[in-house]
Amino acid sequence: MLIDDNYYEYEGFVKPWNIKKVSRMFSHGLKQSDRLIINNTKGCSDRYLRRQIADRLNINMPIKEVWTYEKGCKRLIFKEGKFYKDNREV
Repeated sequence: MLIDDNYYEYEGFVKPWNIKKVSRMFSHGLKQSDRLIINNTKGCSDRYLRRQIADRLNINMPIKEVWTYEKGCKRLIFKEGKFYKDNREV
């Protein structure tokens, strides 16, 4: 998906949902783009999402931005090397 001249990869899941699918969404999405939007409608914890990002950064995967889509709203989790909670830097 193209947003403001940047390509984002939207990753969703096929029911039934389980936490392992979040890891697969990161793996598949990062093959397409270094900017992700993760469907987190089932409410995976921010701690788990940050851990998934940190694990991939530790193996030098390029990640520029990660957003979540939750119940009709988007929320910034990670951008340019910084983690965010409630759209504020942590």
